[in-house]
Amino acid sequence: MENILVSLKKKAKIFTPVEKKIADYILKYPNETMKMSVQKLALNSGVSPAGIIRMSKLLGYKGFTELKLDLSATLSNNQSQELVREIEEEESVSSIKRKLFARISYMGKQTNELLKEELVEESVLKIERAQALFVYGIGASSLVAQDIMHKFTRVGKMVFFSQDSHVLLTSLVSFRGDALLILISNSGEQDDVIRLLKEVNSLDVQVMALTGNKKSTLATMADLVLPTESGESIELRAAATISLMAQLYTVDIMFYAYATKHYNEISDDIRQSSEAIKNSLNIDN
Repeated sequence: MENILVSLKKKAKIFTPVEKKIADYILKYPNETMKMSVQKLALNSGVSPAGIIRMSKLLGYKGFTELKLDLSATLSNNQSQELVREIEEEESVSSIKRKLFARISYMGKQTNELLKEELVEESVLKIERAQALFVYGIGASSLVAQDIMHKFTRVGKMVFFSQDSHVLLTSLVSFRGDALLILISNSGEQDDVIRLLKEVNSLDVQVMALTGNKKSTLATMADLVLPTESGESIELRAAATISLMAQLYTVDIMFYAYATKHYNEISDDIRQSSEAIKNSLNIDN
């Protein structure tokens, strides 16, 4: 089960006013909550005992007692607590490192749970069948698109990337072979990404999505979705960092899964590209 403190922050937008009161109290006073009866928490948070029991079950627990046990286990793990602590004014570098390390570890764990083996294997099959990959993302996601381009170009795949969706669409429409369009968007609702997705809807083009929102327009319309940790439970800019790392981590998993199936040819491709780069540097000098 997901870290309870993270879960309370992540679900904040969908909580009812009563549930939000309970969540806010637990997040503010987790150590005190762990020692309270349901009646005491109800009194302190201004809700009814029945409301607390209903919320406990909503979060996946049999009751408030089980919620407290999980909260106790979370609080005994310092790294788990760091996940919901924001960066503070004049914070030490060592404290920042602890918080970011906790979030990176959490990202890896969550992404591993979300990214089922059969999804990765299916992504490899789609890449193998495609004569060319077309990749697109906006902002931080464009870095992920470029990462896909660099990785797969080095192992012999034809990859098209452009930060201009119109240029990419023109290249895709004019391409005569089997194409795979890979779209990256954490929210799954980025305007240019969805516009491009709808434009290719009438074409015979497979679409693979990397997104942190499995209920988004992108996830709904794509042929294959590789889910990533969204980072939405983390506030400030750390959220973008977590989602970006989750996307890059997912790309690495997909790439290495592909590489193991084409090990010998990829080894030759990488060696040749390394030699070509080395030779070009020698010429420039």
